Amino acid sequence: MITGAGVMKKLYDQEVNTELVKNLKGPKKLFSEHVIAGLPEPVRYFFVACGYLGKEIMSHATIEWGDAFLKISPGKKWLKLKCYQFNSVIEPARIVYMKSKLLGALPFEGRDKYQNGHCQRRLYFDPPSPV
Repeated sequence: MITGAGVMKKLYDQEVNTELVKNLKGPKKLFSEHVIAGLPEPVRYFFVACGYLGKEIMSHATIEWGDAFLKISPGKKWLKLKCYQFNSVIEPARIVYMKSKLLGALPFEGRDKYQNGHCQRRLYFDPPSPV
């Protein structure tokens, strides 16, 4: 599907906002001895030593990579791209937005997500304007 630039980024932002609303509605849990009791000893030690007891347990994270790489297919070269990833714990979700140029000239955006129990991938190309 051919579309204008920024469409996938807008979709990514909307989906992330939807997940953030779910996270804000969810119950807030705190790290406690009871919460970490079933974890392996080194992990329990980490949480205690780093001062997590009594702090809120994170429900989501956003990660940004400036130098990520993707292979379109096994025989192809690695493609450098900018990548943003949102992960949610309350209702498991992973939403990724990617932006790059194929062959160094053809701009494309991609979105890969796992949300509401389903996976979906989309790539959109932004063709150059006619001269």
